[in-house]
Amino acid sequence: MLFASRTKWMLYRLERQWQIEPRRAFARAYGLLWRRLRRQYRIDRAATLRELWPFASHVGIAQAEYTAWVQAAERVLYGGEPLSGEDAAAMRQSTMNWLRLLYQSKRRHNSPIDDIDPTR
Repeated sequence: MLFASRTKWMLYRLERQWQIEPRRAFARAYGLLWRRLRRQYRIDRAATLRELWPFASHVGIAQAEYTAWVQAAERVLYGGEPLSGEDAAAMRQSTMNWLRLLYQSKRRHNSPIDDIDPTR
């Protein structure tokens, strides 16, 4: 199977890794997500997961999906809980959806919140 871009190939490989090692795939996806957000929105490295809502909203993530993602991510990252079952499936779907939306949005923003409506 031929892929047109490096991004598509990376996302494809990440999807495959979710099936084999969900926790490792999440760690990789989490790193990619932060890197993309910092590049695209110039987010401060000290930002927390809960402070990312305006950026998630901006690319089209629903608030309920975002809230569930943050809670699961905190349990995995800070609580040391395993990532399996329904949590793994929900995390995979939300994380991969967010990454795809971010990579589709190529526009770089001058300031983190210039054109983002935080009430959305």
